[in-house]
Amino acid sequence: MPRKSSTAAPEKRRKSDGTRSRTGCRTCRVRRIKCDETPGKCNNCTSTGRSCAYDMHRLPRASAGQGLDNKIMCQVAHGFRWAMTSDERRCFSHFQHFTIPSLLELFDSALWKNLVLQISYSEPAVYHAAVALSAIHQDVEQWGMPLPGQSRQNVWQKFALEQSARSYGILSKRHASDPRLREIMLLCCLLYSLLELLQGQYERACRHLQGGLRILKEIKVQKQLADDTESPVEKCLVAAFVQLDIQSTYYGVHGPVLCVDTELGKYQWQLNQPDMFSTLLEARQAIEPLVSGVFRFTSESWPLSAADVARDYDSLLPRQERLLSQLNLYAELFSPFYFGSYAGLCHKEQRGADIIYILHRCLTLSVKTCLLAKNPAVLDCYTPEYQEALYLVEALLYKYPERPTFTLDVGILPSLYLISFGCYDVRVRLRAIEALQHWPHREGLFESKWASFLLLEFIKADMKKDVLSMPESPSESSSSSMGSPAAIADQYMSTVGYIEQVQQQIMSGASFQLHDALESVEYLTSWSCVKAISAKEVDCS
Repeated sequence: MPRKSSTAAPEKRRKSDGTRSRTGCRTCRVRRIKCDETPGKCNNCTSTGRSCAYDMHRLPRASAGQGLDNKIMCQVAHGFRWAMTSDERRCFSHFQHFTIPSLLELFDSALWKNLVLQISYSEPAVYHAAVALSAIHQDVEQWGMPLPGQSRQNVWQKFALEQSARSYGILSKRHASDPRLREIMLLCCLLYSLLELLQGQYERACRHLQGGLRILKEIKVQKQLADDTESPVEKCLVAAFVQLDIQSTYYGVHGPVLCVDTELGKYQWQLNQPDMFSTLLEARQAIEPLVSGVFRFTSESWPLSAADVARDYDSLLPRQERLLSQLNLYAELFSPFYFGSYAGLCHKEQRGADIIYILHRCLTLSVKTCLLAKNPAVLDCYTPEYQEALYLVEALLYKYPERPTFTLDVGILPSLYLISFGCYDVRVRLRAIEALQHWPHREGLFESKWASFLLLEFIKADMKKDVLSMPESPSESSSSSMGSPAAIADQYMSTVGYIEQVQQQIMSGASFQLHDALESVEYLTSWSCVKAISAKEVDCS
């Protein structure tokens, strides 16, 4: 009779009774053991000589059917050199499976596709910054994006602040001679900027952005915008910082810093193509200095009155002509690529090409009209072109239903912004704002809700100025074409009433006035759109 093996099967480990503590120290939670939660340092850590620290804030439990599968969350922990808590694992899973795909939705980028994740697995400072960004992204998806200056004090915000502090602390301990320190600092600056933008904190976001730009200026990377830099990480980071720097022309604080339109010569290898661009990437890179130049020119021109334009016309006209010449040159290279290669592009690249095509048209229109100082007789001639540009945006929204809530790339927001600011016809401008509301999202420094509110304020100021400038007793010819002053005043009141209803809907019924925001958030007065509104109000007073 065969003998039974004396080696018994190992007894399965039994789970301890009771519910798991959510307030234990980080070390015990990572080790998956019960913590006695002794203030300061728990007995488990003290007796084993381990470091002991408590998280000040824990995230709420995910409800059934919400968030990622537990198997995916467990897989995230593999490959890290450090232990992570369940909250950190949950947020990093969201960063990997939701935040990064959102940032990649419009255009591909090696930075978000590969490099950020790779560096997050080896650099704890980047890891904690990514976890913080993910926490804010989840908060925004649940509650919407706050307005500038508004702050939320919920658990997601507090958890993100704690993770950011961990990232800061780790960075501060890095030695200055560390060869990777510059790359890590740049990447953290970028993640901090995006984190603050999602919270509506433009001033803090621009502070981080300018910190990264100062690093770039110190190493003179801005002189190599189209050339190879020392590392692929640095090259991708330069491209990301350039995008935000260009957008800071309208919404930044003390920006832009690089002014890449002054470095247009660095892009001549693209603009000197014999026939057309060969790739969508070339077209994107070549339009960046043009976007920078148009944004800077329009931001300076919009607040000007007719008298200001007349006074400075000799200096403004050459800049306008130079920009139009560069835009025409770009069109000569992009149009053959757009119409000839479009069918061979993938679905995502077709959307990217459509975005660039619409953006170029809106940039050209804005440059043509920004010195007209809202002269209705002349501006009306451009209304059909603005209508066509708006139709293209509406067609794009219909054609591509995949819409990220958060991206760094320029999509449709700048185009709709330029249409609503530049067109004279109120109906077209309100349609552009309606299109903004159909897709609540953020593109870098552009945010649809806040942009809609400001553009509606600008339309009200424009209409008020037009009404006040009407003669009390118009001639017979003008009265037949424009209507009586009383009829125009009635139309003004009706339109303003509609605009204020839309503004209340945008603010979810909350009472929000621009002058209240300007008093509480001082940096808003430096924004070009706010300057243009203020200039209209001064003219009306």
